[in-house]
Amino acid sequence: MNLSKITSIFDQLRQDSVEEALIGRGVSGFTLFPVRGRGYYFDSYNDDHLVDHVQLEVYVNSDDARDVALLVVEAAHTWGI
Repeated sequence: MNLSKITSIFDQLRQDSVEEALIGRGVSGFTLFPVRGRGYYFDSYNDDHLVDHVQLEVYVNSDDARDVALLVVEAAHTWGI
């Protein structure tokens, strides 16, 4: 069995929807931890300009990796909110 690692960083407000989507797909083993960073968007109201996000790491069967990655993207997308 070949495994693939999926890593994703997304807004902390989307954490519940990502967790629900993964559990609904049958993925029960994943790691979530808080991260801070600065990229295209930065918090101009804070002195350090860093934004709080969540990083997800999950190992899945390589055959399922693309489907699970797309599931995470769909669940984490804010749709301009």
